[in-house]
Amino acid sequence: MGMRMEYSEGQAAGRLRVSRAALRWAVHTGAVPGPDLAAGTWSRAAVEAIDAAAVQAGLSAEPVPAYEVVQRLTDALACWEIEVNLSTAAELTEAGLLADLSGDPKRPSFHPVQVEALVTRRDLARMVADLVLLGPDQAAARLRVRRVEFDHMVRLGWITATRTVRVRYPSSQGGPVTVALYRAADVGLLPAVYPEVSWSALRTAAKGSRSPLATVTAEDHQAVNLAGVGRIAGVGRAAAANWRRHAAGFPAPTAGTDRNPLFARAEVALWLRANGKLCTPWPARRPAFVTVAGGQTVTLDDPDLLVRDGGREEFGGYTDRDAPVPWPRAELVRVEMPGHSPYSVAGASVDISYSGSPTRQYVTFFWHTEERRPLAGDSGIPGATGGARTP
Repeated sequence: MGMRMEYSEGQAAGRLRVSRAALRWAVHTGAVPGPDLAAGTWSRAAVEAIDAAAVQAGLSAEPVPAYEVVQRLTDALACWEIEVNLSTAAELTEAGLLADLSGDPKRPSFHPVQVEALVTRRDLARMVADLVLLGPDQAAARLRVRRVEFDHMVRLGWITATRTVRVRYPSSQGGPVTVALYRAADVGLLPAVYPEVSWSALRTAAKGSRSPLATVTAEDHQAVNLAGVGRIAGVGRAAAANWRRHAAGFPAPTAGTDRNPLFARAEVALWLRANGKLCTPWPARRPAFVTVAGGQTVTLDDPDLLVRDGGREEFGGYTDRDAPVPWPRAELVRVEMPGHSPYSVAGASVDISYSGSPTRQYVTFFWHTEERRPLAGDSGIPGATGGARTP
């Protein structure tokens, strides 16, 4: 039998006597060259040139399965209104943020060091929220409109599905159906990309009434002038005109006149996103609850916990302006922040800031670490996993 001259990934790992995961990780990190022939295929010379010991040493820990990655993401995002599942790990892999070491799409596994680096990123919430895929009903809920409004947006070409999945319902419920999935980032940007649309009218349309979008045609919102470009980006017409004159890759006009050129809205949105001038809003945080001595509970929206040097902790969030809040000191009998074990604080200072808002106030509780006590049966606050951060 002749000598093998080409090696698949599995064959190359076998020839080197290393695990497939170790070889995939070495290629991912650049420790060894990737396949030099067709995709996934090495030449004999390339395989023989690989340092097997270095490949094996590079995989410093056993890969972790996808379900463990999902659990780590769930823990890290506990304070955010983001649902994580196995498809999230797949989207992170497709985006190049995780490297699948298994070679089996049905049983992916990942390097724990890479997973840890991912879950500790400060922009994790926004990044994952952008990558999550939403079904039509979820997309409508994200936009706070009825499903019929979102269906019209699809009809008008304002958004297109990223992929479809086959859902197997029982025959009593209609049997298998194909469901379109939309990237959450695309859904979240719709109000910004179509600022001239009356979103308040869409969001307050009465149940059973005709959609305000029913008479809109695909051509109605295809083009946008420079003032419209500015509205999408949240700047004036002059800034948009300056981008057109000086910024690389700004879309060419598709219609209009020299004095009032018109541009394809889809091209404008792509250019703005690519150049950091159009970003999806941060996802919302889950609320926190503070129960003070006497039984009063204060609900804090968009809560944040800061750990300062010297053991000073600051825990704050927004409440309604007329919500009763203890001041200037309070005994906190129970503090519940998503991602943290509940605890009490013997005594906390209280600060209230109105920041000029007619409807909201920002409440901050201050204490030192030694004044915080885990409640019975609780182990205390996790480290960074729960969302506590040190500035």
